[in-house]
Parts: sequence; structure tokens; C-alpha cells
Amino acid sequence: MNQFLDVQREVMEAYFTSPSGTLRSEDSASRLNGEQPYCLLGSIEHLEPGREIVFRRVMDLAEDLYVDDHTLGGRGVSRVDPTQNGLPVLPMTFSLEAMAEAALVLAPGKVVTSIRNVRLYRWLPFDAETTTLEVRASVSSVDPETGIVEVKANVRDLGNSFLRDATNKQSCEAIVVLADRYPDPPPALPFELTNEVPCKSTVEDLRRNMFHGPLFQMIRSLDRTGDEGIEGTLEVQPRDVWLRSNPDPRTAIDPVLVDAAMHILGGWHLEQPDWSGRILLPIGVANLEFFGPIPEVGELLLLRGHNEEETTRQARHGVELFAPDGRLWFRMSGAAYWRFYLPFGDVNFFGPKDQYYLSHRLPAAEVSAASRCYGLEPPLDLQQPVLRASGVCVTMTPREIAEHAALTGTDAEKSDWFFGRLVSKDAIRGALFERYGKAVFPADLEAEPGEHGRYICRPRGEIITEPMPTVVHAIAGGMVAALAAFTDDLGIAIVPLPKNPTPSDERIAREQAASLAVANALRIAPERCTIRTFDEKTGAATVAIADRTVRVQTAREKNVVVATTVCEAK
Repeated sequence: MNQFLDVQREVMEAYFTSPSGTLRSEDSASRLNGEQPYCLLGSIEHLEPGREIVFRRVMDLAEDLYVDDHTLGGRGVSRVDPTQNGLPVLPMTFSLEAMAEAALVLAPGKVVTSIRNVRLYRWLPFDAETTTLEVRASVSSVDPETGIVEVKANVRDLGNSFLRDATNKQSCEAIVVLADRYPDPPPALPFELTNEVPCKSTVEDLRRNMFHGPLFQMIRSLDRTGDEGIEGTLEVQPRDVWLRSNPDPRTAIDPVLVDAAMHILGGWHLEQPDWSGRILLPIGVANLEFFGPIPEVGELLLLRGHNEEETTRQARHGVELFAPDGRLWFRMSGAAYWRFYLPFGDVNFFGPKDQYYLSHRLPAAEVSAASRCYGLEPPLDLQQPVLRASGVCVTMTPREIAEHAALTGTDAEKSDWFFGRLVSKDAIRGALFERYGKAVFPADLEAEPGEHGRYICRPRGEIITEPMPTVVHAIAGGMVAALAAFTDDLGIAIVPLPKNPTPSDERIAREQAASLAVANALRIAPERCTIRTFDEKTGAATVAIADRTVRVQTAREKNVVVATTVCEAK
């Protein structure tokens, strides 16, 4: 104890005599425990040994290499630039690691036995420019008989460009429990599976449907599943490429391994027939328990995922990870996941972006076999700033990403910017595939504003040498729709329907939309367009303009009417 107090005194003297009033991480970590610094421990801003600590850690894409394998929205989203990924976001487990490291500085020589009452409040996205997170921790209780120490900790974001109102607010909090040694592992939880079957999904299916890169891809098999959960295996991977400057990072809990263990739960959701609401992201954990030292690289571990509860908006799961000798090494219980409802069908938000479309085709609104019309009611979940930013990262070019980052308007204006371009790109992709059989990534098409509110879309690089279609789009009534065709005179319009519309209301809306679509195509006032014919069964119409008559197709999509034309003569 005297030696420990001497070290604390040296630390405090270094703190108070430093020019900046701070303690460098390399000084603080080495003096507190005489060992290699913890990998996330940053500059110590405040320290009362044994009582509380505040440290700051710069989040830098050039240093924190692990985050490029944790990109919200997906990976490999461009054929032109295969390294383009989604939005880099700090994994929850790295927040836990940072808080655990702070706790170990306050109680050196102990080990982390559990992390309780984890609450996640907001994202910690990485910016192109470095940002900073701050970790605050204080000892809340000490049991002199058992040596157990409890530390209350939280992580804060000191500012990013995605959530401007989140500065210095908590993003995560938890209680870290430390002891002199790991507890003896308890027996495994019961694992009797109702309706047990071998997993149909493969490990490759799991990887394609998650946004994690190779660093986090530790699952080696998906073996059996049932109503209560799923079982597989995991292989512990090397840690030498997490950080650019640190090939041998010292950790409290191995945040990558803990994150990878949770992927077994994604395997269970892949097995379910209904994919609605199967995008899940963590919002809190009741308890994470550790029963031994971190497993060695290369060890093959048995992994089980447990289902605890499922509701419309949340799912609660547990995980157990077993050491090679069969003893329990890690248990997570009460892991709460928020369920995100994104449009599915031909859509997979985290899947290959050249195969999936976020919007859906509207064939009833297509005026000709060569045209392609796509529509989307932007889901509220995808309009959240960070999720929208992740969507921008995986569907836009670097120039467009920079343009979006520079926007200063309202959230609604930013959503219109994003979804108008996205659906326009989907319509172009549909037309390109119909004519040339080419599957194109949306991030390999670049949209520039043209005249009359249109986009001029060009291929990025040399991926497309054939002629490109023209595209027009419209936004109204909560719907975004776009029409692409290999002609210049094409138009689109959306007209919202009144609540509980009558057949007469719908006909009026269809005729109005038909006139607006022609006006949009010819860049003329709608008053110059006159409805000549309208077929209530098919939605087809003709519109007269001066001495010509053109075909228009109308279709009802929920609470709106969509009309399109390529100005073919009737």
C-alpha cells in the first residue's frame, strides 16, 4: 500500500507541475501500473487517484483503423472505389473498453469482472476531421472485505458534424465492476431448442448482411437454431491491426472479440421468415460478465445466442461464449436492441448495394416498357441524422458526400436532398439494368443539379460507356418518385390524395397529375395542358398541348397519385 501511495503522489506531482495542467497518457498509464498503457487511454485532464478520472481520446480515422471495419450502412459500396464504405461509427464495445480502462486506472492491479447497466444514448460517428471523446469515471463503492470496486463511468462526444446538438452530452454510461481475480464460471444456461433445425444461413450470408469488416468477422460456423436461440463457433482473431501506431494493444476486455460474439444474434435473425424490423442496433445491456483472462488468438470457442424477449420495437438477447475447455468465459444478458423498420423485399440496407434498391419499382406508373419508375416513402428511422448520413456514405460519390456535409438547412431539406438523389439513382439503375443487364452501385452514379429542378446523372469513372438515361423526380405527400428513360422529354408528378378519398377525388387527382407530368416534361405551365382521355381501369390518359397529344400513365400509391410520361404521341 505504501508503494501504491508513493506512485499516486508522483502522479499527482507530475499532474500539478505540468505546463498544461494535464497528464500525458504515456506518463499516467506507465506510472499508475508500471505496464504498457491501455490502448484507448488518452490525455488525462483530471485525476484523483482512487477516486475519479477524466481523460480525452482523439478519434482519428488515420489511427483508429478498426473503425473502417465498423461502418454503418454497409461495405464495398463502389466498383470504382472498392474501399468506399459506410459511416464509421465507434462500436459500443469500444465505449465499454474506454470506461473499463478508466476504471482500471482508478483501481490498478484488479480485473474487470462485469460491466452493468449499460445505456447507449447517441451515436459516436467519426468525422473526416478528428473529433474527441471524453471519458469520466468515479469510484462509487469499495468493499474492503471482498476487494470489489464499482466505478460509474460515461463517455461523451465533444463535437461532430452529424449531431451538432450532442456536444458534451453522454453517449454511453455504465458501471464497471472490478475485483482481485475473476470469479469461477457458473454453469451454462439451459439451451433446449424448440423446433430445432440446422442453420440454413451460411457464415458468408451473415457477413454479407452485416456492416462489419474482416476485423470483426470471427464467426466460423452457424450450426443449429430454434425458437430459443442459436449456436455456432467463433475463432479469436489477431489484434495487431486495430491501431496504426500500436501493433500490440493492451485492453481490459478485448472490445473486438466481445462485439464479434454478438454477431451470432444476427445469424438467428437471418433464419427468421419475416425480415421486417430485422435491422437491430444496441441501445443498452443489463450485464456483461467475464470469468477469465482474454482468450488467446486462434482459439476456437463455442458460442450461443439466447432470445430473452421480442416486441414490435425492441428485441432482448443474451450471449454465452465458452473457452476451449468448455468453461464459460463471457456472458451477456439483457442486451436490448432497437428494431429499425426499413423497406424490404428487394432491399437490404446492409447488403450489396449493386443488387439491392432502397426504393421500390412502381410498374403501374411506367408509361412505356423502356421506362423505369421507382418510389419511396422515406422511413422515419432512415431520416435520423446519423442513419441518413450513413445512407449518404454508401449511395453517394465523394463530391456528393462533401456537398451533403456542407448543407446548412433543416433536417427536412437534408432529407429531400438525399432521397431525391437516391430514388433518381435507383430509377437510372433500373433502366440501365433493363437495357444493358448491368448492375450498378448508386455510389458509382453522380447527380448534379440541372435546369428546372432536374438532375444530370453521370457515371463515376469508366464503369458505363453506353448512353445514359435521363431522369426526373418529384417529392410530395411523403413520397419521392423518379422516372428514368432513354429520351429527353420525360416528366413526372405526384399529387397527394385527400383523407378517405372518393372515386371522384382519385380521378381528379389522376387528371391533375397527368397534366403536371406533361408540364414537367415540356417545361411549360400546367394551364397549357388539357386532359383529352382518361381510362379509369388502367390509369392511362392522354393530354393535349396545342396541336399534339401525348400519352401519360397514372397510378395510385397509397395516399398519392404518381403520373409519368415520355411524351409519346397518341
